[in-house]
Amino acid sequence: EDWIELGDVPAGCGVEYIGIDDDIDDRINKFYLDGKVVETVKQGMVFSGDFVAPKAGKLRFYAADSSILMSAERKHAVVSILCKKSVAKSM
Repeated sequence: EDWIELGDVPAGCGVEYIGIDDDIDDRINKFYLDGKVVETVKQGMVFSGDFVAPKAGKLRFYAADSSILMSAERKHAVVSILCKKSVAKSM
């Protein structure tokens, strides 16, 4: 289990993600905006998705499972934050 800080995002910011998992189980990964769930990641050996931030706030990813987004060096995580008014950020 681990939290990954993705930074501040403005309202309407688009977030795209992709990752891999080592198994399918009941541990569910989620994205949070200011402490509230904004996206629940679907289970799968390969998972991906996208969502739009409904408001401005601090974006975090909670890795309940041992997905690639939780790698020690975090060099393999692919999370793109696409905002018109801020700097795009990738992990």
